[in-house]
Amino acid sequence: VMPNEARYYRVHVGYGQRLNVRAANGASEGAGPDSVDVSVFSSVRGPVTMKGDRRLHRRPAGQTATLNMPVSVSMDNHDGVHGQDAYLSGDYYVVVSADKYSDDRNREPFPYELALEVTGQEQDGPLIAEPGAGRVVDPDSEQDAGEQDDAEAGEATAGATPAGEPDEGGGGAEATATGLTEPAGDNPWPWFLAGLAGSALIGAAALVLTRRRPVAAPATTQQHPASPGPAASTPPTATAPIRKDRGDEHRQPSPRTLAALGLTLALTAWAAAPVLAATPAATTGEGSAPAAQATPYQPSGTEVTGGESLAGAVEVEPGLYRDTLQTSEEASSPTASTRFYRLPALQEGERAHAAAVLAADPLADARGTDWAELSVEFVNLQGERCGPPVADNVSMTTGEVPVAKTATDPMEAGSYGCFEDESGVVVAQVSRSGEWLADDPVAVELRFWVEPPVDESGLAEAPSEDLPPESVTVTGEATPITGGRSFGTATEITADQVFSAELQPREAAYFRIPVEYGQRLSYRLSSGNNQQSRVREIRTAAHDPLLGDPRMLGDQGISYMDNGATLTRSTAVPVSADNYGSYSYGALRFAGDYYIVVTGSEARGGREGTEPFRYELAVSLSGEPTGATEWLAAAQDEQALAAGGSPDGEDAQAASARDGGWLPSGTELGALLGGVGLGAVLTGVAWLLLRRRRA
Repeated sequence: VMPNEARYYRVHVGYGQRLNVRAANGASEGAGPDSVDVSVFSSVRGPVTMKGDRRLHRRPAGQTATLNMPVSVSMDNHDGVHGQDAYLSGDYYVVVSADKYSDDRNREPFPYELALEVTGQEQDGPLIAEPGAGRVVDPDSEQDAGEQDDAEAGEATAGATPAGEPDEGGGGAEATATGLTEPAGDNPWPWFLAGLAGSALIGAAALVLTRRRPVAAPATTQQHPASPGPAASTPPTATAPIRKDRGDEHRQPSPRTLAALGLTLALTAWAAAPVLAATPAATTGEGSAPAAQATPYQPSGTEVTGGESLAGAVEVEPGLYRDTLQTSEEASSPTASTRFYRLPALQEGERAHAAAVLAADPLADARGTDWAELSVEFVNLQGERCGPPVADNVSMTTGEVPVAKTATDPMEAGSYGCFEDESGVVVAQVSRSGEWLADDPVAVELRFWVEPPVDESGLAEAPSEDLPPESVTVTGEATPITGGRSFGTATEITADQVFSAELQPREAAYFRIPVEYGQRLSYRLSSGNNQQSRVREIRTAAHDPLLGDPRMLGDQGISYMDNGATLTRSTAVPVSADNYGSYSYGALRFAGDYYIVVTGSEARGGREGTEPFRYELAVSLSGEPTGATEWLAAAQDEQALAAGGSPDGEDAQAASARDGGWLPSGTELGALLGGVGLGAVLTGVAWLLLRRRRA
C-alpha cells in the first residue's frame, strides 16, 4: 500500500462467530508510509470495536498487529455496549490504510501480510444484513441475489471510509478496582434549613409590620366611680373602647402593609426565577438531550478571520486564536472549507507547529451517522507542502472532537522543496469537511508555535522499542473534581492523588499535568458500579503540550457493564529531548503540560440508565525530573493568559469547579430554594390564621 491509500477486504461473519485479524509488516524500513492502520467495519459500515494493537510502523521489520472481536456476533448485542458493532451478521470489512509520506519521502510501497480468521459455529438468526447494501432484511423474503452496493471491495483513497478508533496497545492492566468511591455528594440540608429560616424571618417581619393594634376612642370627661368628688352622687356613663370598621381598614391598607407585602412578593419571585430558568428540558428517548446536558467545547484565543485563499492569508503571530469554518451547502457531498494563516518568516533551523481543534457542540446534531473532519498542513507561498498534512475525523456521537496537529521540516535555506525560495515564509492551511452540521459555521481553536533550532550533536540516540507498561499504585480517598471543557480551560491535577469525577452522554473532560524531562506519565481510570449510567462507555486519550499524539500503551475504554474495571495507560518511553527525530517517540520530546481527555459516549438506547458515568482518575510520574522545554514554557504561559487563565495556576472556572467556590452547587441551590418556598407557604398559612383570629 502507498501513502494515503487504503486496501479493502471483506469476510463473512455469521451469528455466533468472531472475527480475528493479524497483520505483519515485511521489509518496510524503506517504505514511503510512516505507518499502516488496520480497521474493521461491520456489515452496516459501522466501526467495530476490536481489542489489540491496530498499527504497524515501517520500522523495525517483523512487527505484528493482532485484532480480536471482543464478543460473538449476536442480536443480544443490539442494546449492549457494542451496539451495531457486532449485532448483525453479514460481510464485515477489514481496511488497511497507509499514513502520510515518511520524512525521507520514499516512493516504495509498504509491504504487509494479512491473515483473517473466523471462529465459532455459525447459527441461524432472525435478521441478516444484506451484503453491500447495509440493509436489514428477512432471510425468508425474496431478494435479488445480484443486488450489490456500488462500492465493491478493492482499492480506494484513505479518506473514503472513516477509520474507527479501536483500542491501542495492550499493555494496560485490567483489574478490579478496590476502594472506589463515588464523588462526594453535596449536602443539601444546611442550605434547605438556611432557606427555610430566612424565609420564616422575612415572613415574621412582614406579619409584625402588617398587624394593627386596636384603636380606642378618646376618654370622656366623666370621672371613675371610685374617684372622690363633688359629682360622686351622679353615676357616670361607662364608655367602651371603639374599634374602627375592620372592612374599612382592609380596604385602605397602610403604606407599611403595602411595603411589607411587596417585599415578600419580590423575594419570592427572585427565589423562583432561578428554578424556572434552570429547569432542564425533558428527555425524549435515545439521541435526545439528557436531563443534565453535556457542555460544548469552549474555544479560547484571539478572534481572527483566516484568508480565503493562499494569496489572501491573514498574518498571525505564534499564539492562540479562534476562527469559524463552514462546509459546503450540500451535505450529501460535502467539500472542505479552508482558511489560510501566514506566520512570520522562519529563521535557519526553526520549525513551525500548528494545531487545530473543532469546537463542536456534542448535542448540536444527534443523527449519529455524521462524521466531522479537520485537517491542517503547512505550505509555502507557491502552495508546495512544507510538512505532512494531518487530518482527524471522529463520529460526533462519541463526545470527542477532531484535533489535528502538524509541523514543518526545519528551515534550511536553499534546500529542495518548501524552503527552496529561501524566504522561510509558511502558511498554515486549515480545512473542515464532513456531513456533520455541513450547512452551519462551527468555531475552530488554533494554536501556532515556532520551535528554535535544535542542536542534534548533543542528543543521544532515541529509544528503539517500547518500555513495559507501568502500574499506577496510588491509593487514598478520592477528591471530587470537575474537568475543564477545552484544552484552554483544562483542570490542572497533581500526581500521586486520586480524583473522582463523572460524565454525561457526549461530554468531555480535560485535565492537564506538568511533565518534565526524564519523567514518564502513567494514569489510571477506574469504574465503580455504573449499571444505571446513561453513558455506554467512557474513552480516554492523551496529548502532548503541542496537542500531538504521544505513543501510549494500554486500553482506552471502559463500558458501563464493566463493574470495577480499571485501565492503565503509560507513555511508551520517558519524555526526553533525545526523542527528537524519532517517528514513534517524537511527540515525547516536549516537556510541559500534558493533557488527559476523558469522553462519554452517546446515551444508551431505550431510555436506559438515569445516572452519569462515575469514574476515578489517578496519575503517577516516574523518573527523575530534569526541567521543562524553556521556549515551550513561555509559549504555554502566553496561551494560558489568552485562554483567560493564569500561567502559574489553573483558570478561574476550573478552580471554582474544583474548590466549589462561594456559590452553591445545583443540588444545594435547589435545597435553598425549597426551604425558601416552604417558608413562604408557612408564612402565608400563619397570616391567614392570624387574620381569622383577629376577625
